[in-house]
Amino acid sequence: MPLDKNKLAVIHIALKELKIADDEYRNILYKLFGVASSKELTGGQFISLMGVFRDFGYKEKGHLGEREGMATQAQINHICVLWKKYTSAPDCKGLNQWLRKYHKVSHIRFLNKQKAGAAITALLKMVGKRGKDEKYQRKA
Repeated sequence: MPLDKNKLAVIHIALKELKIADDEYRNILYKLFGVASSKELTGGQFISLMGVFRDFGYKEKGHLGEREGMATQAQINHICVLWKKYTSAPDCKGLNQWLRKYHKVSHIRFLNKQKAGAAITALLKMVGKRGKDEKYQRKA
């Protein structure tokens, strides 16, 4: 089955970022996979090619894309922002542990839309409560 347009686009984004010339790219395709075009790659070959690009220094974006029934990228971003506000941390370390403990999901990428909504609601309450606690402590 040929690759979908999104995967073909990812390949071309990587090529552009890595500044790989077209003839060099076609040489890689032929030597590694025996194909002349990325349109001929299988899903497994796509994964292998992306591994080659990572070896060359390509860094994929942290975005998971739209997945049916799963949390949207906007929900994931909102959860991370709320987590950073709540923990005053510069990153989302510890978030997956919290999700595992309270939402029974081992990683943010496995959140479905319903659980993402529940996590956002919980984090909003936690951030709000923390803000009230800090105001109370300042008065004392």
